[in-house]
Amino acid sequence: MLVILIGNIGTGKSTFAKNISKGREVIDYDNLGEKHGQNFNVYNEILKLLKKGKTVIVDGVNIEKRKRKDLIYFARINNAKSVAIDFGKGNEKSLHNRISQPRNIPIEVWKREHYHNIKIYEKPCKSEGFDRVIRCKNYYE
Repeated sequence: MLVILIGNIGTGKSTFAKNISKGREVIDYDNLGEKHGQNFNVYNEILKLLKKGKTVIVDGVNIEKRKRKDLIYFARINNAKSVAIDFGKGNEKSLHNRISQPRNIPIEVWKREHYHNIKIYEKPCKSEGFDRVIRCKNYYE
């Protein structure tokens, strides 16, 4: 199974991933460079894990359909279900939810990224190819 977390920064995706990670592989887009270096290919890692029959959780903003397209395709070619968990495009509340473990992101950069993500957010839907779309309880819309 491939679980794709979708939502703006500060909406709770990483906290959610940590809470459900037991026995599952979590691919954290936010920390890939720190953990694996510049040459790490996230798509190869996802494919490798899906081929092994693992449940993979992709933790990242993933707010544009074009960026989710390849992930959904990888699930299909590996006969895996694809599930979208939508945390929403963000709002003033999520803007003020600073990362619980600070990554030295200046507030100006945080705000600029947050507002940009609100503009480009595309709500996930089954017509994209997801087997299931779940709206998270703490949905920021």
